[in-house]
Amino acid sequence: MKRVAIVPAYNEEKNIEKVVDGLRNKVDEIIVVNDGSADRTGDILKNLDVITVSHIANKGYGEAMKSGFRKGLQVGGDFFLLIDADLQHNPAESSRLMNSLIDNNYDMVIGSRFLDNKSKIPFTRKLGIHIFTILTKIFLGIRITDTQSGFRAFSRKALEKIIDFKRDGMGSSIEILYIAKKNNFRIKEVPISCSYDNVQHSINPIAHGLQLTRTILSLYLRGI
Repeated sequence: MKRVAIVPAYNEEKNIEKVVDGLRNKVDEIIVVNDGSADRTGDILKNLDVITVSHIANKGYGEAMKSGFRKGLQVGGDFFLLIDADLQHNPAESSRLMNSLIDNNYDMVIGSRFLDNKSKIPFTRKLGIHIFTILTKIFLGIRITDTQSGFRAFSRKALEKIIDFKRDGMGSSIEILYIAKKNNFRIKEVPISCSYDNVQHSINPIAHGLQLTRTILSLYLRGI
């Protein structure tokens, strides 16, 4: 059983080495997608024992995920961990997701920031996540507590079904959940901690909110 971690990264020179080090001994292979970073992320990756997929220009979170997923399938992964590169999620908790996925034969495991009270999430961000989680439940019938979590694990069978998702931005996270629901995936949420000490907000929150709203309405009205 080959475990592969996929790490989308954009301008994460301060965090990427710590994330990679935290994944050592948790997985068999680490794939970092350098999504057109303008800082030293690419230079740092040259000195790390990882597989690097590089985008010449920034293509967005969805395309970075897709590139990582494709490479993960190419290297023969059986189970896949997706984790953000900003240290919002603790790499040490990777085993919690992967073990739950493998031991219980789930298709997908999601790390939720809302299953306990340990996560210190800024109020405005917490409010936004809750709003879109409610909208996703109402319009798409997806009943999970954290629709925007960037900490997820997938079986190979599940990944092969979701890899052709259409959105290239943050709405891809919701589209993946929609595909999972359509395919009757066995999904489990597990509690995770999170930290926003090192997180840089590169996305305008209003633009982000509009993008997610368009994604939810598009999937509700047209299924695409």
